[in-house]
Amino acid sequence: MKKINLDFEIIDLDGKLTGQKVGKALANILAIQSKGDPLKFMTWAMAFNAGQTVELDPTDIQTLKTFVSENEQMTNFLKYPILTLL
Repeated sequence: MKKINLDFEIIDLDGKLTGQKVGKALANILAIQSKGDPLKFMTWAMAFNAGQTVELDPTDIQTLKTFVSENEQMTNFLKYPILTLL
């Protein structure tokens, strides 16, 4: 199991904090999905939104990596910090 915590701010190209938390941004995107595992996605969304650490097994890591990499709603500003932790 790998523990990840996304309770930190997105950083812009100048290295400045944007005021938006990575976990909250991901949580909102997970919560509005109509594809994927709704129980898993909503559990993750609630935890990330609350700033909690989430434990992921290897299957979960691959699921989240694929979701983030292929999601067209997210910009690379959001994808990059998530994928580097996974």
